[in-house]
Formats: sequence, structure tokens, C-alpha cells
Amino acid sequence: MRPEILYGTWFVLLGVMALAALVRGSLALRVLVLTYFAASVASLFVTKHNGWSYPQLGLLLVDAITALVFLAVLLRSDQVWVMVANGGQWLIVAVHLVRLFGGAGRGAGYATLLLILSWLVLATLAFGTVRAVWAGWLASNPPKPR
Repeated sequence: MRPEILYGTWFVLLGVMALAALVRGSLALRVLVLTYFAASVASLFVTKHNGWSYPQLGLLLVDAITALVFLAVLLRSDQVWVMVANGGQWLIVAVHLVRLFGGAGRGAGYATLLLILSWLVLATLAFGTVRAVWAGWLASNPPKPR
């Protein structure tokens, strides 16, 4: 699949989620989705496009800051999906660190693993967003008694 299609799909989904989180989401959801949106935009500027043979240090910094924000939200939240999103983000940081200190390996595997984990975090945030929108809809439209 072409990268333009992936980036386009990514930002459309993330934009819809950010809008829904702002309208119906809790403070935790708003912080997580907007942080992930900001990190996605920042990653476009810090990613080296000379191949994935070398560790992406700028991307490591963006992902580490995102993971720290996710951790701060997790410490104040009681929802399981926040824990899953946090765990996925820390796995992304771990992949960067393994690539940085491990050295050898194929760049395609590094990029693919980062892509898979990023979509996992996005799917987890989408779950939290859909859950918040659904709960808001149910609260505003209670079932009618028979």
C-alpha cells in the first residue's frame, strides 16, 4: 500500500476521533487523542526519509514524550483501554531503543513494527472514543418504557 494512502487514512481517522473526543469525551480521552494527533503531526517533521536503516532519534523523542503523557493520564484513570494504549505506546519506545542499542537488523522490520504498534494504539484510542460517544448517546436518549 502506498504511504500517502496510509497517512491520509491515519489523519482522517485521527481527526474524526479528535472531533468526537472534544464533543463527547472525558478529559482523559481528550488529552490522549489530542496528544496522539500532535505526535502524529510532529512525526511528519522529524522522520528521516533516508531509509529506516538507522534509528529515528527524532521519532524516538516524540514517541517518548507521548508515552510520558499517556502514563500521566493512566495514573489518573481507571479505564482498561487507557492501560492498553499506554502499553502500546511504551512498546513503540522499546522498539526505538532496541533499534538504537541493538544495532543490527533490517530497517524494514523496524519500520513495519512501528507501523503495526502505531495502528494498535490508534485502534485502542478509537475504541475509547466510540465508547465515549456511545455512552453520551445513551445518556441523551434513554430507552422508553413499554
